Amino acid sequence: MISAIFKSDSSGTDRMVGYARGEYSSSDSQEKIVETTEDDLAEVFDATSVDTLDGIDESISAAVDGPLTYHDFLVLDDGEISFDAEYVRENQE
Repeated sequence: MISAIFKSDSSGTDRMVGYARGEYSSSDSQEKIVETTEDDLAEVFDATSVDTLDGIDESISAAVDGPLTYHDFLVLDDGEISFDAEYVRENQE
């Protein structure tokens, strides 16, 4: 089990900002915690219709194989974790 940590970004979207293995608690009232598994996150990526992850030119299969590396592409929508097809990861150079 992992605790997926979501926080509102500048547009008000609850984006996954990190995770903890096992239980997690926070005093930050802005954080939303969802208990899930890596397999569940991989399924979210696998269900999308895109081929590549924008901004990093990685294939979606890389996210299926290692979903935690690409957690910032995931959002919380009405309590459900989903893939944000409009998101572009900023280049970290």
